[in-house]
Amino acid sequence: MQSTEETDVVRVQSVSRIAANEHITSPPGLRNLRILHFLVGEFNPVSADGVHKTMYNLGRHQAGMGHQVAIFGISRQPAITMPGVEVRSFMPAPMHLRISNELRQAILDWQPDVVHMHSSFTPENAVLARWLRRQDIPYVETTHGNMSSYVVRRRWYLKLPFKHL
Repeated sequence: MQSTEETDVVRVQSVSRIAANEHITSPPGLRNLRILHFLVGEFNPVSADGVHKTMYNLGRHQAGMGHQVAIFGISRQPAITMPGVEVRSFMPAPMHLRISNELRQAILDWQPDVVHMHSSFTPENAVLARWLRRQDIPYVETTHGNMSSYVVRRRWYLKLPFKHL
């Protein structure tokens, strides 16, 4: 077992390598994962949006470590390609409280080990999370600052349903 100090050194070295754009591989003995990133909206890594840049960098580095990575988004815009990562765009369902059957089937066909949802307070994320639980597909969510007290208070009445998920 590594001490806390040794673990911190490994983390700092990893962050330094990522910052230097070095190629990083998975530690020996760990299997590569099928990681599916999901967002509502067009995936555009050249936008000023930090969510898109985060997804781009995560996907790029995860693929560089040998993981299979896909980015699925709900958007009327065509998918933007990304080397080493499958990027797909799906039309929105007629109602915000649904995800399309095409998207559901694509997720099942892709067989992710984990789904990484980006952002909070989107009805589609809530619906997808519920569906993923029923399919026994693990998921995580990165809030990207949406849980700051300012954001939570702003238009709080629209966020009330999410407290019950």
